[in-house]
Amino acid sequence: MRSFRDPAQWSEWVPAVLLGTPSRSMWVAVSCNRAQGHILVEGHHPARRPSLAALTTGATTEVINALRYRRRRDITVPAIGNGLEDRELLVADPGDESALVTIRNTQSILGRWSVHTHRLPELCWALKHAHGLVSGTESAAAIVPTDLAATIAGGAP
Repeated sequence: MRSFRDPAQWSEWVPAVLLGTPSRSMWVAVSCNRAQGHILVEGHHPARRPSLAALTTGATTEVINALRYRRRRDITVPAIGNGLEDRELLVADPGDESALVTIRNTQSILGRWSVHTHRLPELCWALKHAHGLVSGTESAAAIVPTDLAATIAGGAP
């Protein structure tokens, strides 16, 4: 993660498609900043800096719950961007079992990424792990996902 550094330097990169003209294969990176208590979501662009959304643990829990398979729903949570800029992270269900992740500021959409259905367990696990690192319930050494299917199917957050 370029924007903020965490001593553990843990991050998970989830392949995604940056929507635009033309659409491009990119990724969404999840990490954390334990000093500030934020879960970091960065959507990457081909020729510019990533779009950052720093989430609280409560907002991250809402996003994880919104991504669950049988209960998937659209959600918008507040976030912070570079320079403490107000941002929002939107997660939408386009109806094809994928998820759209959008980062926007008060004026415009900074980027929109489509995360394919088979990559949603990775995204959920990364958000849960970053949440655990920030809240102190997990260590940086415990980076192996144990049950991705339970996470996406609606297991305990």
